[in-house]
Amino acid sequence: NAVLIIPVSHVKYNSECLLLEDPYAGRLMIKILLYHMSERGVADGTDPRYVFCHELGHALHARFIGNSSGVVPAELLDLLAPFFPIIKQLELVEQADILADVFAMGMLYDSPFADADPFHKVDARDKAVFNKYVKAACQALTKV
Repeated sequence: NAVLIIPVSHVKYNSECLLLEDPYAGRLMIKILLYHMSERGVADGTDPRYVFCHELGHALHARFIGNSSGVVPAELLDLLAPFFPIIKQLELVEQADILADVFAMGMLYDSPFADADPFHKVDARDKAVFNKYVKAACQALTKV
């Protein structure tokens, strides 16, 4: 597993989380690529600290499910439905991005980097719940 800070720009993305399954070792390899901020990211004022937490959210999701499929487990969809009522109707990639955002908000909540959170309209009580989700996911992974 690695975090790579790459001194180049990508036309579309600020970052990527590559998930690779090693069939010989039977394990998941996670590579987080952080590029220079894209023109859109700079124009939108996207904070690189949030971008990093978002990609960590994808990595946490992958480790939690144990593969690179990106499928959000039904139990997590049920937990997220009160906050995002249409989540079950969205495409897989959109569900995974919402989960990464939820994990990012949870990581940033009540931290020294809370000002990097771009979701100002999301209620702090919801972010406190997301913080509990992140902590629970991390605790579950330490028992594996």
